[in-house]
Amino acid sequence: MLKKGFLILSLLLISFLSGCGGEKLTTVTGNVSWKGEPVVEGRMEFAPVDGKTASVAGIIENGVYTVNVPPGEKIVRIFAYKKKGTRMIDDGMGNMVPQDLLEQVMPPKMNANSDIRVTIDGKQMEYNPGDLP
Repeated sequence: MLKKGFLILSLLLISFLSGCGGEKLTTVTGNVSWKGEPVVEGRMEFAPVDGKTASVAGIIENGVYTVNVPPGEKIVRIFAYKKKGTRMIDDGMGNMVPQDLLEQVMPPKMNANSDIRVTIDGKQMEYNPGDLP
């Protein structure tokens, strides 16, 4: 009886670890610029239009990003940050350390209120929103 239970548990674990029933992710890469300059620091987010999968995001660094995205139609949200100073914070161990203060520079129509859509078809792709206004 113990062997049968172990076998069932093993099969369930193998199915879970092998991604059985999971969606294949597509690697999406691209370049993002704002007012003629590469976005130095930001975040590129792909949110499902149908709400059936989780949103995924990747870091934009020096105008370049890479994100692994489930297939389907997505709403694209682009966030770009500009350093506006630093402040000292406690690191939780009694040490004061500097923390950058960042300001969102993209307008809400590019992120919170975005209606930019792209379809991820399951094949590695490039999505370049180009120079954003």
